[in-house]
Parts: sequence; C-alpha cells; structure tokens
Amino acid sequence: MKTKIKPENKALEIFETPWLRNHVEGHLFFGPLAKGFPLGWILIALFTVYYIEAIVISEKSLHQNFIANFDKLFFILVAIYLLKQPKYTQAAIGWCVAKFVGGLIAFVSLIAGGLVGFLRGQPDAVHITLLAVIWFPCIEFLPKLTKQQKHITIGRILISIPIFSLWYKIGTWH
Repeated sequence: MKTKIKPENKALEIFETPWLRNHVEGHLFFGPLAKGFPLGWILIALFTVYYIEAIVISEKSLHQNFIANFDKLFFILVAIYLLKQPKYTQAAIGWCVAKFVGGLIAFVSLIAGGLVGFLRGQPDAVHITLLAVIWFPCIEFLPKLTKQQKHITIGRILISIPIFSLWYKIGTWH
C-alpha cells in the first residue's frame, strides 16, 4: 500500500529563484528574517496590538467593537498562515509585498503630492517629490547593486531625515 506524500505548494516555488533569493537575503530587514526569526511572529504581534488598540480606544461596547473590527482579524489569520511556511519564504513574501507597497506609495506621492503640489504652488511639493524619487524601488534591482541593498537603504534613510525635517518646517503640516 502506497502512502500519499503531501504535494508541495507549487505557487510558492516562485520565491525560490536565485534572483529573488539574492534580493531577499541581501536586504537590510528581510535578510536577517530569512535566516533567523520568522516574519509571521512579527506580523502576529503587530496585527494583534493593532486589533486590541482598535477595540480599546473605541467608545462602543466590547461586542460592537469586536464586530466593527472583525476585518482586522483577517491579517492575523494571514500571519498565522505565513508561520506554516519556511523562514525564507516568509521573508520573500514580505519583501515582495514591501517592494510593491513601497512602489505604489512612492508613485502616488509622486503624482498626487509632487505633480499636483507643483501645479497648485504648494511649498512642500519639492520635498514630497524628492522623497518619492528616493524611495521608489528601482536602483536596487540593477544587478551590480543587488549586493549593496543594505547600503542603499541606509543611504535612503540618511538622506530622508533632513528632507523630512525641511518638509515639516516649510510644508503645510501645521
């Protein structure tokens, strides 16, 4: 009698390419997670705190809060599902999501904050444009710079600090 071996998840094989492995393992945040601590536990902690905070801060009853914030439980379930995956796969999924969301935020900031801000004559349009260009995921995908991702991210952070400071002083934040 043959025993059936549980087939591997073929959809997750996309994360096993050498190109993606180089990017994930060379990343400042996701690199250590690929080898050490599972990303799923970090997400569970963050989403649980977010869920509890949403329930406690609201002025509704506990039952109404539970139902009103039921959608936030979805993210906790996703994090639990991630825990079933190997550490590298968790880090690779996190890296892909971070690059996609970062690119989307940078693109929207570039269009809405930069271009529209320039057309309206807002003083903080330059700062928003600079930050969007700096954080747009692009330069780290060049093959010669893949190994330098950590340095690129640290450089982005160091360049962003004075721009954020000037944006706060000059911009329309207050």
